[in-house]
Amino acid sequence: MGLGTVWVVGSGPGDPDLVTVKGRDLIARAGAILFAGSLVNEAATRWAPPGCVIADSKDMTLEQMSAWLIMQAGRCQTVVRLQTGDPGLYGALIELVQPLDAAGVPIAVVPGVSSAMASAAAAVQSMTPPD
Repeated sequence: MGLGTVWVVGSGPGDPDLVTVKGRDLIARAGAILFAGSLVNEAATRWAPPGCVIADSKDMTLEQMSAWLIMQAGRCQTVVRLQTGDPGLYGALIELVQPLDAAGVPIAVVPGVSSAMASAAAAVQSMTPPD
């Protein structure tokens, strides 16, 4: 078995129900999930299958997170890193991905609902007014 894929999934702006369908489906088939507990509600892991290894990264260094993800990719086909908001807008995506890439771990990113979009929706406002 080769290395599994690490999916960096944006968990949305805080409401676990705002995880994308693709993100939820990846959580549901994950063998391991590393979530940013200081920013991501643990309830976002509720779709994880029985036996899934779930860890909180709030007390980990970037190096420890990378090492954990690489180790899990060695034993699981699907590994999820749950980040707040959208991984491309928030967090240390490049810094996290570089060691994985160097280790030959396949990586994919699933965008999340950003807090800017969620704020506009909660306020029932349009980001592109007609005027």
